[in-house]
Amino acid sequence: MNHENEFLIDGKYSFKELVDIDHLRAMFEYFSKSTGFTTGLVSYPDQELLISTGWRDICTQFHRAFPESAVYCKQSTAELTENLKALREMNVRHCANGLVDGATPIIIRGAHVADLASGQILFEKPDLDRFRKQGKSYGYDVDAYIKSLETVPVVTEEAFKNAMGFLCEMSVMLAEQGLAVLRNRDAIQAVQKSENHLRITLSSIGDAVIATDSHGKITNMNPAAEELTGWPAQEALGKDLRDVLHIINAKTREVAENPLAKVLASGKIVGLANHTILISKSGLERQIADSVAPIMDADHHISGVVLVFRDVTEKYRMEEALEKRVVALTQPLEGGTITFDDLFNLNEIQRIQDEFAQATGVASIITHTDGTPITKASNFTDLCINIIRKTELGCANCFKSAAAIGRHHPEGPIVQPCLSGGLWDAGASIIVGGRHIANWLIGQVRDETQTEESMRAYARKIGVDESSFMRAFHKVPVMSHAHFQQIAQALFTLTNQLSTTAYQNVQQARFIAERRKAEEALHKSEDQLRFAMEANHMGVWTLDFVNHSATRSLEHARIFGYSDVSSNWTYEMFLEHVLPEDRAMVDHQLQHAIQTHGDCKFECRIRRVTKDERWIWATGRYQFDSDGAARHMVGIVQDITERKRVEAELLKMQKLSSVGTLAGGIAHDFNNILMGLFGNISLAKTEIPKDHSGFKPLEDAEKSMFRAIRLTKQLLTFAKGGEPVKEDVNLGTLVEEVAQFDLSGSNVMLAHKQPPDLWLANIDKGQIQQVITNLALNAREAMPSGGHLYITFENAEIDNDTSRSLHPGKYVKLSFKDEGSGIDPKIIDRIFDPYFTTKHTGSGLGLAAAYSIITKHGGHIGVESELGKGTTFTLYLPASKSQTLPRDVPFTAKPVSTFPAAKILVMDDEEFICMVVPRWLTRKGCAVETASDGRQAVEMYKRALETGTPFDLLILDLTIPGGIGGQEVLKELLAIDPAVKAIVSSGYAESSVMSNFGFYGFKGVLAKPYTENQLQAVIRDVLK
Repeated sequence: MNHENEFLIDGKYSFKELVDIDHLRAMFEYFSKSTGFTTGLVSYPDQELLISTGWRDICTQFHRAFPESAVYCKQSTAELTENLKALREMNVRHCANGLVDGATPIIIRGAHVADLASGQILFEKPDLDRFRKQGKSYGYDVDAYIKSLETVPVVTEEAFKNAMGFLCEMSVMLAEQGLAVLRNRDAIQAVQKSENHLRITLSSIGDAVIATDSHGKITNMNPAAEELTGWPAQEALGKDLRDVLHIINAKTREVAENPLAKVLASGKIVGLANHTILISKSGLERQIADSVAPIMDADHHISGVVLVFRDVTEKYRMEEALEKRVVALTQPLEGGTITFDDLFNLNEIQRIQDEFAQATGVASIITHTDGTPITKASNFTDLCINIIRKTELGCANCFKSAAAIGRHHPEGPIVQPCLSGGLWDAGASIIVGGRHIANWLIGQVRDETQTEESMRAYARKIGVDESSFMRAFHKVPVMSHAHFQQIAQALFTLTNQLSTTAYQNVQQARFIAERRKAEEALHKSEDQLRFAMEANHMGVWTLDFVNHSATRSLEHARIFGYSDVSSNWTYEMFLEHVLPEDRAMVDHQLQHAIQTHGDCKFECRIRRVTKDERWIWATGRYQFDSDGAARHMVGIVQDITERKRVEAELLKMQKLSSVGTLAGGIAHDFNNILMGLFGNISLAKTEIPKDHSGFKPLEDAEKSMFRAIRLTKQLLTFAKGGEPVKEDVNLGTLVEEVAQFDLSGSNVMLAHKQPPDLWLANIDKGQIQQVITNLALNAREAMPSGGHLYITFENAEIDNDTSRSLHPGKYVKLSFKDEGSGIDPKIIDRIFDPYFTTKHTGSGLGLAAAYSIITKHGGHIGVESELGKGTTFTLYLPASKSQTLPRDVPFTAKPVSTFPAAKILVMDDEEFICMVVPRWLTRKGCAVETASDGRQAVEMYKRALETGTPFDLLILDLTIPGGIGGQEVLKELLAIDPAVKAIVSSGYAESSVMSNFGFYGFKGVLAKPYTENQLQAVIRDVLK
């Protein structure tokens, strides 16, 4: 029999390459010390002794030391292992020299690669005369030989077989560890297969395929599809796909959503939902996968779909059983939920634990870190399991003790007396990836330290019968402390090995999970791969630098504007498409990748064959020959024009946000200052007659103040908060009125076109008036010599609009088109930026404010322009859901009521406001008192109530630095007097209290700065 290569697994690896020999030697040394049995690891079939522990002098100094007897030893070992061909087999027999040996095989992928051996023992007392004759025949020193024989232990056959059983389980563990290493190596090799092999694999897949036209009628199906659906192709052709492909949800049994409609609507690949069952024509049910993809014609229109699927029933059943374990194993170790059950086969672990307990004579159990059991107890004594643990106190002590001896201790096992009765116990922790997941505990042995008196005392403590307790105690195994320490050390080595194996299981599970994803991707057809690339607007090309021939994908050709896939595609052609200002950067990136042998990645602008410009993202990797010269480059190119547009939108919003932050920060102080100026100017005007020379400058100053207020309002458009207060509005009427007013006095004519069924818009009327005014004035300034401003309206229903970032729904679309000089293309992207203007006068906030207002409404504003031909602004505003305007109430003139002589409390931290407002109100007959903070205002209101002279009205500043503001003041006062009336006042535009004052209990609102007339109007309205 030729064994030349049999010890090489798959003809590649020896057993020694798959296991850690030094680690195993240490573990077997502890095994030999704790059990008294020798161990040997022998390679098969060449019988090389890889590890030997605990060997006795009779073998090392005599049997194997003399040539003649050594031949018999080797022959005996070969005979012992020759017939071992399966895991967990064992062979126990007398060797040629008279001692008893045993062996068990290590089988990896069906190859018998090594054996675990033990022995050098006797089952009965030796025949000394026979051994003397034997020693004399081999030339031994007979007296020394007989003396060494006396050290050979005599054990029962059952005890030896128990030890061999433990080695059988160790051989299984070693086989699994070796197999795991093999699988990892095979997996790495599989991943590194060439692209050519991948294409061959894809082309040979026997998946079922059904093709349909754009109406869902079947046009073709392969034999695999015939078999799975039960429909012959001749019968199925022309039928609706839903009639042939009857699919349901495996869990709900409801009809599954037809993927055809999704593909036709989206033009993208759609995967079947998980748990999809195909019911064949005969009623047979099968679990299927995978996906449906669109078929595109030459014009990139969907002409049909292709459905690729396969029967995964058996695979699904197997994977469903393993899914929970795989999911758990792929979770992060730190802070994850991986348990001992996820990492190990509990049946296998139970068997190893039982064999260990039998071989060592100690009790054994594996527990969670809190001491609760995972495995069934092995070799537990009656004292512990049937007496102590049957009591509440004893069981609690056992659990506490188990948790204590299972603490993580990297240097060795923890050995200490049990909290229940003081028997010796030991434990070692199982650590996986730094996470403590379980403890292996052994013990329930006694030595001279456990006295009868102490045991009786413990029996009384836990409340059990002393006699029964002591009878069980005397049955507890007696063992020296040194011997128990050796067993504990063996346990520590074994738990370390389990920890290593578990971590390998985790790593392997993660690799399998990743590999499974890769395999699922590999099972897709080549067409599906191409469709996926096109769906993401990605193109692929391969460039040969030697002969400048190339290939490229259809999508790549479309990105650059070609109508077909041309073979005449070169590096120079690619650079010609790149805009001149980006060409040097692109060429530098490509050359740098050649020099560094790294990846090439860049973004640039290209000009397509159709002359329009696009943004692309490209990446490539070079393939080099043996001389280091670049021969090929494989690249991917993607049209990212839309992404760049979105990035520009985001940048624009960030700019507006920064202005909002600035505006919100200065608003309060600035408005308070304006308030002081307004008040003082107003007071000054009342102090002098109208024909006074100073009256006209005061009026001019007041007009300037109104312009400052308009500028402030534009600035505050960007501030956070201040959401639009919407109502249903006829935009056609509103736009015509506002634009006609803004264009009055100019030579610009308004051309207004509105359909009779124009939808109502849900908008903030005041804010949209500001937008209309800005656009009308811009058009007026763009046409100094006159012209037309064309304003058109239409109803627009948006389904899926990524270019304008609009949510699906109904919108009113407005277009403002002028006949002006147009906008320079170099600056058109900046016209909505805050403070950007081309005018000699103006703040540069008009269009930025319009953009902010439209965005807050959930709409869109865009611009198109051509030099010399004019500019068009296009707006989308959300349509109203009701489409019914409130019924008009006939107007009847009412006489202006007299101003109420009310008692009013003004609370404000600004001194000039507390000075100006009382003077305004005093002139109207009001009694006015002031408070500089909220606490003072509350006390004044309470005192007025108590004296029977309550305040009729309060004007409360919303924000008081370092004190309570108007909102908190009103909350306190409402608890005292539910009839209190208050007006809120603030310079902060972003406050929700200002935009929704009634919700917070206020009766009116005054936004700073306000005039005397505005103050009187609000007070009159609140007190009427």
